[in-house]
Amino acid sequence: MKKKKKILFVDTENIGIQIPETIKKRYTIYFYLHNRNILPKIYPACMNERVRLVDLSTNSSNVKNEMDLVLLAQLSICCAKYKKKRQYVILSKDKGYDRPIELLSQEYGVKIRREEKDLKEFLGKQKVRLALPEPAKEEVFKPWIDQDLFRKCKNYNEYRNRLGKKKRNEIRIDPIAYRGANNAWIEYDPYQKVWIPYVSSFALKAISPNKELAIVSNRLKEYIKNKERNC
Repeated sequence: MKKKKKILFVDTENIGIQIPETIKKRYTIYFYLHNRNILPKIYPACMNERVRLVDLSTNSSNVKNEMDLVLLAQLSICCAKYKKKRQYVILSKDKGYDRPIELLSQEYGVKIRREEKDLKEFLGKQKVRLALPEPAKEEVFKPWIDQDLFRKCKNYNEYRNRLGKKKRNEIRIDPIAYRGANNAWIEYDPYQKVWIPYVSSFALKAISPNKELAIVSNRLKEYIKNKERNC
């Protein structure tokens, strides 16, 4: 018998941020984040097509329990859309979800449950791409990706060119003042899974792309310092 598809809702505020490297096709995962310091570490792992990253750090309303409210709103939308065609699981230690789960289950006649497990525990024995503590130092990071466009394009150059000027500005990481203007930055290539330095909208060939954001950031800063020193 074919197993029913499941939609998972991950409350990272109390359940952890581990993301398995491989996720079976029957799962769709809504992964909620509120702490911007975590994003640079998990962003590459969120490129898995089964994961829907819900970044609440960029446009947070600072409302108490905002993540809980957004999660329950998304759960309600999914229940209304898919009804019994899906099973629904909230991964959280927060018992406050239990009453809404009961109400939604009765209203739509669907199976919803809460489990106090992270993704690694829930999905079973799988290779985990990330199991890191939150960085103590705040980092400048505003990740964003158009998931539909990402799947349509063959490479990052095509994806980037089709974004439009406004969206290209939003994906810039660690902007650096260079000769009086903020025209040096870093972007993440989800196709090659590397960080790429840019100067004035062109990829900087003097620095090779790297899978580690910190390495590219340090090299770009050193490059800018040398350029400024030689001016």
